[in-house]
Amino acid sequence: MVDVVLAALMFTLSFNLNVDKVDVTPFHPDESRWLNRSFYIEELLDPFGETWQDYYLTRGQPPLGSYMMGIGQLVQDRPLRPNIAWDFFFDRERGWNETAGAMPSAEDLRAGRRTSGFVGALVVAAVYLLGRLLTNRIGGLAGAFFLAYHPLHIHIGSQALSDQLLNLLLTLTFLAAFRFAGRPTWGWAIALGVLFGLGGAAKLSPLLLSLPAAVLGLYFLVASSVLERARRRTGLKRIGLKLMVQPAIAFVAFVVAYPYLWVAPLQHTYNLFKFRVDEMEAQGLVNDRNRVENSWIALDRIGNRIGEQWQTSAGPVSALNERYDLTLDPFGLDPMLAMIGLVLFGVLVLRHGIRSSHTFVLLLVLAESCAIVLGLRSDLYRYQLPLVLVETICISVLAGVAWRALATFDAFKWLRGYVVLPSEAGKVGADPLHEPIEPPVTRKRMARARSAVPPRQEGVQSPSWTS
Repeated sequence: MVDVVLAALMFTLSFNLNVDKVDVTPFHPDESRWLNRSFYIEELLDPFGETWQDYYLTRGQPPLGSYMMGIGQLVQDRPLRPNIAWDFFFDRERGWNETAGAMPSAEDLRAGRRTSGFVGALVVAAVYLLGRLLTNRIGGLAGAFFLAYHPLHIHIGSQALSDQLLNLLLTLTFLAAFRFAGRPTWGWAIALGVLFGLGGAAKLSPLLLSLPAAVLGLYFLVASSVLERARRRTGLKRIGLKLMVQPAIAFVAFVVAYPYLWVAPLQHTYNLFKFRVDEMEAQGLVNDRNRVENSWIALDRIGNRIGEQWQTSAGPVSALNERYDLTLDPFGLDPMLAMIGLVLFGVLVLRHGIRSSHTFVLLLVLAESCAIVLGLRSDLYRYQLPLVLVETICISVLAGVAWRALATFDAFKWLRGYVVLPSEAGKVGADPLHEPIEPPVTRKRMARARSAVPPRQEGVQSPSWTS
């Protein structure tokens, strides 16, 4: 019950922070496109209709973000077709798009942004629960606070975009993975696979996380064949089989959520991934400043984005500089803390073992990070948001492990050696510098007891083995 209350408080905090920026965050043309596709939720009633044919916008983005926008519009009593899609060919002529009706009204834009802020707040609540499972409540609270105040999280949480939905599904996937590893039932296995598929229906990359899960399952199957104890061998085989089928469960959920795939699942899935790769390459060609040629450059761009431009620690450090006239530089502080947390995460994996929940979650976290770094070919700020989630999880582990270490340290016992605590003031012997001198302990000399056996007479010999 305590965890539910704390998660609700974290949700409330984050939602207020996001909504507070709704009216001041600059407009991005992609918001027009996501609001335009709100009617996809309505078109689910006609899965073979014109909307789901092989059109540019249909294969341009998986549909789950559009469903999210549509539900948000319906809940807030806004139209499902608020505007036409923004045409980037006329992007330099903003007046053309506004005249054509691509610019959403202030009310529709505000409604879409509130939807994104609501989902972003759900991410913060889910992060608390994940940190709580990985370490303790302090770790969960630290992660939730860090993400709630992260400037990139707030910025995207106050725009009508679908990126917050990706982070929500990733966090729920990590939670399901933790539960599955602790209790590997078919129920949790199916839930995990469905979340892989729904994540793919939001932004494609989570669909690929089912592959390392299957590789881990293959490892368990191979390991089970060399174990001598039949009971452990059977348990590993069951876990291995449930992990091996994760790609199949994920793909089925992915196809079911996306009517465009129904007529030709494999071919249209290939079209989707090819389109996203080509689109990202095109974004780099259109704006050479955003172009990312290889993974080393991707790492450098990521470091600049979340290590300099967008940092939670920048706020407190700026406040300290202003309050105490300091010149502290917060550059790279967030990534540094996250790296320490990642090392401690690895320590937890070594402590709990390869079959533990911590191992499975760390595997998925690293796999998602690698997918983003390897696939990043255009340096748009939105693409960094999942890495902010990874950073948050590592910092949550750092805080939880640090608190656990400090909890075993008796600070009051340590302080008693140097200061007088208020609760002990006035007591005899409270002053550590003036301990009462105890009188020396004197021991009385004990009289030696005399033996009752008479002394042996001289000349009397004891019998021997030879006598």
